[in-house]
Amino acid sequence: MKESKNVLHICASLNGGGVERMLQNYVCAIKDETIQFHIIKHQQAEGMLEKALQECGCKITYIIPKSKNVFQYTKELITYMKQNQIDVVHCHQGYVSFFPLGVAKLCGVKKRIAHGHTAFEKESRIRKWYRALTTCFTKMVATDLLACGDSAGRWMWHKNYTVIPNAMQVEQFYFSETMRIQKRKELNIDNQFVIGCVSRLVPDKNHMFLLEIFREIRKKEPNATLVLVGDGSCYDEILNDINQYNIEKNVLLLKIRNDVSSLLNAFDAFVLPTKYEGLGICFIEAQINGLPTFAPQGAVPVETKITSQLSYLPMGNPETWADSILLGKRQALSEEENQAIEQYDIAIQPQKLLNVYRGEDKRGDA
Repeated sequence: MKESKNVLHICASLNGGGVERMLQNYVCAIKDETIQFHIIKHQQAEGMLEKALQECGCKITYIIPKSKNVFQYTKELITYMKQNQIDVVHCHQGYVSFFPLGVAKLCGVKKRIAHGHTAFEKESRIRKWYRALTTCFTKMVATDLLACGDSAGRWMWHKNYTVIPNAMQVEQFYFSETMRIQKRKELNIDNQFVIGCVSRLVPDKNHMFLLEIFREIRKKEPNATLVLVGDGSCYDEILNDINQYNIEKNVLLLKIRNDVSSLLNAFDAFVLPTKYEGLGICFIEAQINGLPTFAPQGAVPVETKITSQLSYLPMGNPETWADSILLGKRQALSEEENQAIEQYDIAIQPQKLLNVYRGEDKRGDA
């Protein structure tokens, strides 16, 4: 008989970003009555994914962020772990997971997982030293190191890590002509050439450059619309630039949506000139949909390219991006590409994560 386990995930929020969606997909796909999932979040407001996670049996609790009150944070974290007899702590804070995992070790939690979701961050010399130091601390208290892809694993952990793909319900992302017609009517973009982007509106995603690209596209294709799905700290700045460029009638700001898989059908191209990604699951989703997909060279890992539809372009010249985007055409997936997509199918991948939860401590230090 399998031993029951209380598994605690620690993440910033549950608002529908790539990490949170990956977490939802795995938690809701793991049908194991001996696993009880818990989530500690650091955003007090209810996130978009919370109800779905609770419906899957997940217990969700807010505790004050460490940045606001480290003593209160520590006290609440210890109390929660002890009261709920936590067996596994799975922290999604990458190389800065050392603090909650250190607390977990003090509480006697035997399985302590640090999960890296980023790579290729632009760093100053001081930042590199900080990352090197905090990575050492994290490795000292973690029993397992995970990464969303091989590039993220090598960049963050160097070695001795396990890749857990950001799996999803793949079938939801396949192209649907019916859904395309429906969503384009809903958004009133029936006859437009639509460039889409699904991402948090934060500086690292580089939406300002995306707006420059769109301005170049408009010069050559006046009947073009840009659809931005997501929210974040740059929302007001992006809105201000849209107004300054006089393109407010040609840009749709949809904020956070729970119908991303359907919205992709309405696009004619997917574009995100991000500054860095650990994997970039949004690029995977767009490729599954058959969309011409565009990413910056050197910022998005090579393993993100699972179909011929993903093109890597050099940063710097928005006109080059515009020309490539306008030449892109949606294509049906080949048999080989469909096989490559299977690695992201949530129907296949959960056992790999369960094996980590149930496996012996790799370092045997608990």
